[in-house]
Amino acid sequence: MPYLGSSPPETALEADDIASNAVTTAKIANDAVDTDKINLVSTGSTPSLEAKGTSGVTEGYIQLNCAENSHGIKLKSPPHSAAQSYTLTYPSAIVDGGFMKTDSSGNLSFAAAGGLNLITATTADGDSDIAFTSGIDSTYEVYMVKGVNIHVSNDDVYIKVVVGTSGPSYITSGVYDWIVEGSNEGGTSNTDRGDGDSSISLHKNNGSGEMIGNATGETADFEWIIHAPAATDNYKKFFIRTVTSESASGVGVRHGHGGGQVKNTSAYTAFKFEPSAGTFTTGNFYLYGLSKS
Repeated sequence: MPYLGSSPPETALEADDIASNAVTTAKIANDAVDTDKINLVSTGSTPSLEAKGTSGVTEGYIQLNCAENSHGIKLKSPPHSAAQSYTLTYPSAIVDGGFMKTDSSGNLSFAAAGGLNLITATTADGDSDIAFTSGIDSTYEVYMVKGVNIHVSNDDVYIKVVVGTSGPSYITSGVYDWIVEGSNEGGTSNTDRGDGDSSISLHKNNGSGEMIGNATGETADFEWIIHAPAATDNYKKFFIRTVTSESASGVGVRHGHGGGQVKNTSAYTAFKFEPSAGTFTTGNFYLYGLSKS
């Protein structure tokens, strides 16, 4: 507006100089307020951002869009009827392959998915033994070693197992009690057992056709499951399942199953598998842990 005399001094407007309805949404350009002008600071009692709901319409939520802003996901509050007010606190580090869970205070953490979790795997290549010396502790209550397509160098052998303490120091004294029952496709069944043995035999059956052959196509597959190996208040129970092929004895395929115990309360953190003679020429060995959740 026109004025008489000298121009008034240039001073910044104070908040009281602007009417409460003077700056409307329509007067602010879409790109006028950028990230440099936004400083969201939380205090001990006030959040830096609050997404309010609309009574009778929807709960408060925030939306995270894709780069083209054509898709997005929403994080939404529980309904008013739930009467819930809580805080979810994210974990301090990410865990590969884990899923997120919360405690009663809303603290989130990563946990292994329920079921079998692969700890490590190794492939035999002319090895006299295959040993697992790490990843066996109190993390899991149940551990399983799975052998797939195991070939051996010598004919008519069996696979045996020993457990070890830290170091590892393997136990080869008479602490292994086991029993294996087997049958072949011809219907012949028999049983073998050990009482205070120096190792666990997965499918030895006194030469009655459950041994592994070394000819082309003759292999062994097995699962060996042990409970709470790192505990110190129990004997360690284990279970055995095997399928073997050995044509020299006249038996094409044989299935075995059994179990037993390591008659000692020490904490065991290592497992070693070896053929009764010769080497493992090829085959894959997997160590798993079983999660409760």
